Amino acid sequence: MTDLSSNNGAVNIAAYSRSGHAVIAIKATQGRHYVNPFHLSQCQEAHRLGLTVIHYHYCSLGNVAEEIAHFRNTYLRGWRKGDYCCFDLEIPGLNIGSYARELLGTFFRKTGHPPILYTYKSYAEEHLKGIKVPGGGRWWIAKYSNGAPLIPKGQVLFAWQYTDGQAGPEPHAFPGIGKADGSIVNVGVASRLWVRKLRTRRKR
Repeated sequence: MTDLSSNNGAVNIAAYSRSGHAVIAIKATQGRHYVNPFHLSQCQEAHRLGLTVIHYHYCSLGNVAEEIAHFRNTYLRGWRKGDYCCFDLEIPGLNIGSYARELLGTFFRKTGHPPILYTYKSYAEEHLKGIKVPGGGRWWIAKYSNGAPLIPKGQVLFAWQYTDGQAGPEPHAFPGIGKADGSIVNVGVASRLWVRKLRTRRKR
């Protein structure tokens, strides 16, 4: 799996889909104001091809209610039942643990959509000790050395980002995308989403 933002430029999601992928992450928002101008069109194309989308928000350590409202108003435009929501949290701060608990808990209560928490292994160890992700405990961890990262007890490793397109194990590139972040999705989730992709395409 890879993840997209406006930094990826022009991409060919159809080529990515044909290469055997069933899920793609697409940046929706950042902070309280930024919207990825490609989010909606890329979601529509991904859904047309049977892909499940992870809509993600890059956190800014701002006002929690405003960040959630901004993200929700944006990702719902490209939402399809079965998609996922994710918060990318990697900004240092003295009160980051309190912010993370409030953000994740409030989001889940207000939307009913279980969040995924994305961050780096070292960041989680330094800033997020004791954090529990509500609604399933899903973590997406970046660690560019060999071997999947450990996560807090009672939580779930949804995905392991093994490369940023340069560091970490191969492969570093994806058909239709080029060099980009690469992640391995939990095998149980990946199998289910692959079946979902096949069923969606048969209905077309």
